[in-house]
Amino acid sequence: MYFYIFISSSIYLNMKKLFLMTLSLLLLISGGGYSQKIMRQSINSFGNAGSFSNVAVSQTVGQSSLTGTKILEDGKVIRQGFQQPLSSTMTIYHSEIEFTLSVYPNPFQDVIYIELGGEEIPVVFNMSNMLGQIIFEDNILSNAKYSYNFSDLAPGVYFVNVYKQSDMSNLVTKKITKTF
Repeated sequence: MYFYIFISSSIYLNMKKLFLMTLSLLLLISGGGYSQKIMRQSINSFGNAGSFSNVAVSQTVGQSSLTGTKILEDGKVIRQGFQQPLSSTMTIYHSEIEFTLSVYPNPFQDVIYIELGGEEIPVVFNMSNMLGQIIFEDNILSNAKYSYNFSDLAPGVYFVNVYKQSDMSNLVTKKITKTF
């Protein structure tokens, strides 16, 4: 049984054809829309931890039981799984040198001034971005004042680092901001 709709003076369309044309038009229009994306994630609802004979065991439901650890030649550790231990080692460097660093103006637009105080020793001055990439480096002497022009530098947050040249131990780090 077919139903007909009167469109204009003498043109009739089959309801089935009208439905298919409408559906095709809707699919064509929605083709440029947004789609869903499934991200890899882990939602854990259960886990347990225990220790015996100085051995700690921890397991989370959803994580493989066979997890391992690999220590690379440079001392970095690669662990499998998403359950990661807290770092148990923390290195603290203490300098025997009395040292001061003044960086101004902060925030700055083009030029910054660096004043180093304390015993006169050869140091390395560098500036790094938020990713830790060194964008400028200079070998200088402490107990002096320097000026640097960073007009070509993009606005953002940077770190000024001063290291001893002899052993590259960090003497001081300051955060600075470049504006427009």
